Amino acid sequence: MTLFAAALDGGNWFGFRVQSGRIHFESRVAGAPSEKDSVYDPARHRFWRLRANNLMVIWETSADGKSWKIENAETPEIPLSDLTLALSAGTTAAVEAPGRAIFDNVLVERQP
Repeated sequence: MTLFAAALDGGNWFGFRVQSGRIHFESRVAGAPSEKDSVYDPARHRFWRLRANNLMVIWETSADGKSWKIENAETPEIPLSDLTLALSAGTTAAVEAPGRAIFDNVLVERQP
């Protein structure tokens, strides 16, 4: 499993998760989950971007880091000013060939 999220706490977050051949665009607000997902394509979903302002949280993916596809969008119901970035990869059981996750060029920008 590979996870990238922006979280206020364990019950309030927005993120991407790749698991069992699917990519999930998900959120949890006051503990209630919301999710969209599709078949994971490592080439087509090579880059992930999570954008947010006071009006929308937008999940995007890209094959080249230049042309982006909106995968999901929600109106945020939690404050976005104090989110913490979380990156994670691993398995929940022993796996002979687990693969790898590479996190590179992570950029956090705050826009006025």
